[in-house]
Amino acid sequence: MVLGKYDVVVVGGGHNGLVASIVLALHGARVALVESRGELGGLASDGVSLGVRYPRVAYSLGLFPRNLAKYIGVDLYLSAKLTNPSWVVVDGDSGETVFRWWVSEDALEEEFKEYGLGGEARDLVSLLRSWSECSDLILYSTEPPDLQGASAMLENCSPFLGEIASQRFDNGLGMMVPRDLWGILTYPGLEREPGLATLLNLWNKGLWYQLPKGWSPLMKRLEHRARELGVDIYLGVGTARPDIKEGRVVGVTAVGGKLAIESKAVLYSASLAAISNFLGDYIDLLDGLRLKELESAARSAVKPQRVTVVGRCEPKPPGGFNRNPPMIEVWGRGFWGEFAYPTLHDESRIPGSGHAVAFTGMAASRISDILAYSGLECLDKVESIDSVVQWIEFNNPSAHPNHLPYTGERILNKRPVEGWSDYRVEEIEGLYHGSASSHPGGQVSGVPGHNAAIKVLKDLGVRPSSPLARTS
Repeated sequence: MVLGKYDVVVVGGGHNGLVASIVLALHGARVALVESRGELGGLASDGVSLGVRYPRVAYSLGLFPRNLAKYIGVDLYLSAKLTNPSWVVVDGDSGETVFRWWVSEDALEEEFKEYGLGGEARDLVSLLRSWSECSDLILYSTEPPDLQGASAMLENCSPFLGEIASQRFDNGLGMMVPRDLWGILTYPGLEREPGLATLLNLWNKGLWYQLPKGWSPLMKRLEHRARELGVDIYLGVGTARPDIKEGRVVGVTAVGGKLAIESKAVLYSASLAAISNFLGDYIDLLDGLRLKELESAARSAVKPQRVTVVGRCEPKPPGGFNRNPPMIEVWGRGFWGEFAYPTLHDESRIPGSGHAVAFTGMAASRISDILAYSGLECLDKVESIDSVVQWIEFNNPSAHPNHLPYTGERILNKRPVEGWSDYRVEEIEGLYHGSASSHPGGQVSGVPGHNAAIKVLKDLGVRPSSPLARTS
């Protein structure tokens, strides 16, 4: 069935696809959003068990900028819970609280001082403030600079920030805190990467919101806004592939013939590690070296284990938190993990329903370990989102929450690979990408979707009106 002509077809109904669709529609473009699954949200989607709704893969909201939410006309924070402290580190062996990440800068500075940083505590908090104030220079760039260029841009805003961004973490930002606290600033495996790789995980000053009722309310707001602006949304169409003639995209067809759409541009918002599947017979159009590089990055990416456990008893989080617990990071011998407790924030939870604990982490291969650290003493259901589930259900063969890792070889003008960082798939005219694989990276931020939409608009001859749009 031919549905007609659109200016742009967005393939993939995750949050980036929804944001891209909204930005395009705000500029008057006729947009179709195509999603293979029967629901929107992608990795930010929910499960339901024992009467409670819980986040399945993405389990917190932290990197979606308020200025972007304001521009697209959606308040994503209405259903998100910010605790104070936002998150804490607990020693898994002793049960003692190691560190608390406070919302207030003054309180955070005092926490660093209590840990023995002295005058460096103010420098570190000041650095985080500078990054928060300057990060838009980098985040909203549709033509990301290289690391040296980004450092120079940041140096104009804050000299120390520019220096830290270009230095390796262990030689720069990591030297501002004792080594046993590195885990509060960076993730395992990033210690020898540029400081900017760490800062890209902290552009909101390290504050993380929990989701008492899952992602559904937030995704519904994005969907409502898209439909309000005239975006046509097609769900459950199965695998969609581009139609290409003479090296240029001319539309999209769903495998099995459920729909066919003509369009001037196609914006692919799923993991670029799956682009071979998306392109199908057209895969030979891509540069072979770039394709191998993407596939290699996907295979080598650290894959955090993602598990949700649901039980009828109320969990007792480590650190002594009962109601409204923060995100809790547990460090133990051979164990590192983050826990979120969505049902302990929901005062309207149905009596008799269950409780959910969301976990992501490393070196936690046994559910018994997760239960021991989580404080949930009973168990009715375990949902483990492994690489097979990610690939089959979410079209993400890397099983990495950011699709591709944050390393010096995968940031700025090298994300996802050199030559594609401006949101164009260089070899195919009219094909764009905007996902966690794209600049500036993953988590639930919507920024790649916004930036990709701006690039499409410019190529279609439309002057972007978004106040966030930056061309370099």
